[in-house]
Amino acid sequence: FYTATVYEKGAELVRMIKTILGDDGFAKGLDLYFDRHDGDAATIEDFLSCFEDSAGHDLSQFKFWYEQAGTPQITVRTKYDANAGLFELDIVQMTLPTPGQEKKRPLHIPIRFGLLGQDGGDLTYGAVTGADITGDVIHLKDAHQTVQFSGVLEKPVPSLLRGFSAPVRLSLTLDEDELIHLIGNDNDSYNRWQAMQTIAMRVLLNKIDCLRADTPPDDTYDCFFHGVEQTIADDSLDPAFRAQFLAFPSEADVAQEIGTDVDPSIIHKACLWLQQEVSSRANDTLITLFEKNQVREPYDPDGEQVGMRALKNAALRLLATGGDDGRRFAETQYQVSDNLTDRMAALTALVHCECEAATSALHDFDKRYRSSPLVMDKWFAVQATSPHETTLATVKELMKHPVFSITNPNRIRALIGSFAAGNPSQFHRPDGAGYQFLSSVVVDLDQTNPQVAARLLTSFSAWPMLEQRRKERAERALRRVSNTAGLSTDVRDIVNRTLGT
Repeated sequence: FYTATVYEKGAELVRMIKTILGDDGFAKGLDLYFDRHDGDAATIEDFLSCFEDSAGHDLSQFKFWYEQAGTPQITVRTKYDANAGLFELDIVQMTLPTPGQEKKRPLHIPIRFGLLGQDGGDLTYGAVTGADITGDVIHLKDAHQTVQFSGVLEKPVPSLLRGFSAPVRLSLTLDEDELIHLIGNDNDSYNRWQAMQTIAMRVLLNKIDCLRADTPPDDTYDCFFHGVEQTIADDSLDPAFRAQFLAFPSEADVAQEIGTDVDPSIIHKACLWLQQEVSSRANDTLITLFEKNQVREPYDPDGEQVGMRALKNAALRLLATGGDDGRRFAETQYQVSDNLTDRMAALTALVHCECEAATSALHDFDKRYRSSPLVMDKWFAVQATSPHETTLATVKELMKHPVFSITNPNRIRALIGSFAAGNPSQFHRPDGAGYQFLSSVVVDLDQTNPQVAARLLTSFSAWPMLEQRRKERAERALRRVSNTAGLSTDVRDIVNRTLGT
């Protein structure tokens, strides 16, 4: 079966081979692979042996990536000796046990890196001990390695895992000033974005603590808001990159970071506050971005226009959360758009901000696109993911819509799947109504489409992390499914796993 693991992890492993061997070595290996195996039913071993033979590189340790489950965790501690000019990276890799694999072997992990100086450029260094380094790639092969750089004339800010050079979780403690330095100066766009995500998460966690304690947030993270505005205002940066810079951690990301006693309602309030705060502090900049990135030429799906639309619509989303001006922008954009990307962005802003114009826009969209079921899926999804208390009632009502069919997997995923998986604050309502709704749908749907029913049920997977009241209600709904007679093998498997039975 072709699964997300095959596609996503498989692609990352091929990309790591390219990082390890370099562009030329990778190209030679591919040429040899096609020469040897064109028309063959080739194996992973056949594929890897071509790179070993062409580059003379031993990939035997790298093969463990294909044999071991789980995501490796890398923990890095740094130390700088100014007198000796020595900078040290103490690196530990670990993969947690998984069923059937209690003990994991160290992997070959390529870590692309740079050492940023105070002027924002990469520092030069002398001899390196403790690891093999080719170019700007550290080859981590042991469970614990200490990499020492000599000739480092000032304390650097390490930029590790550039370009997401390996699919790992990186734990590297940097303070706010260091993260802002990366945001403003790193020449690797991935790490600039990751630094923003890291500090944004700290801002959100701080806000959640304040909401729980009923205290106002302090100004500790003012540097974050300044760094975001400075970056999105930089016209030398690609518009598509700046659009990504305005995509802050999702509510699901925050819940995963908290891990226990999760209250989705508080998380939603914190995420909404962050968007409104950015909208308020950077209002003029966001309006400028919205206006400068209007595409005046006829629609074209080329990279330049795609980037401009992405940045404009990211700005629109934040402006709409901030007040009436943004909502008027959204209403106008919906009316004049000549493409679905812009119309959907405007519709989402109107619906999720509960604008008065949302009702007429939803009616117009339905009228325009009712004969295009896949487009209507977007219409269902935008309503199902609206973070308002009436959304569950809206979802139930939309199940009566002429285009919706409980026998059509696309419609189910668009409406019910979007609600359960993409609307944490409303699916995890404190009264448990979201859980009752989904469990009823799963039981009914199991009679006709157990595969889709089982997929919907995975929305309960995070229930052990919830605060006690929600946890009890989620478990009650899962027990109801589990106690249903005649469950399919698919649903039985998922509900047992989810309950840990």
